[in-house]
Amino acid sequence: MLGLGNSISQAGSISFTPTDISGLQLWLQNGVGITSSGDPAVIDAWADSSGNGLNATASVGKKPYLVDGGGEWEGDSDADALQLSAAQTVNQFHIFFAIAADEHSTNNLLANANTDFLRIGQGGSSTQHRLRANGTTVTFNATTAIATDGNKQLLEYEVATGTSNNAFLRINGAVESTQSFDGDNNPFDYGFVGALTAAGTSSFDGKIYEVLVYERGLSSAEATDVRNYLNGKLELY
Repeated sequence: MLGLGNSISQAGSISFTPTDISGLQLWLQNGVGITSSGDPAVIDAWADSSGNGLNATASVGKKPYLVDGGGEWEGDSDADALQLSAAQTVNQFHIFFAIAADEHSTNNLLANANTDFLRIGQGGSSTQHRLRANGTTVTFNATTAIATDGNKQLLEYEVATGTSNNAFLRINGAVESTQSFDGDNNPFDYGFVGALTAAGTSSFDGKIYEVLVYERGLSSAEATDVRNYLNGKLELY
């Protein structure tokens, strides 16, 4: 068929990529754009696939291991971290993290030093997730625990427009917690992946396979497309 380019796969289905959805701010794509060195290999840099140039780099001695197309963070108090080329601010967002955690105790996913953060294992709990933005905190209490047995999980954090029942935690596609959060007056800043700082403070412990940040809440159909894309590629659940 003429004029369809690569949008049709050999099986006849329409292909999908996360850049098809507007508002993609950051995309650390599994196995794409990674510069590594050493033996065993560590990640020196992870290029942003969103087109925004938010490339992530690691300081000497703070580099995650390169494992299965993603990074393995060591999770000590001053361990591994990736720093984006520029800190970002979002009011509303939809964040996807494909992970396999080794521990759940206060592991940071995204952060901006000690001011703003998104983390799992708040207070040492395997079911508690916390977002802090502009000094305001919201805690998500999940039913499903963070797996620490090597199983992969897809974590989603969304802050949609409004101020009531507009913040969501999903694990493997299922809503685990709904909270209220005023994103317009409490912007979330982030510049580090897997830790609070470039020094690896409160580092994540485990594997991060892929990260996507949209600077708006996604529709149900859009989120399903991203979810299916990640699950199909990474076999998360």
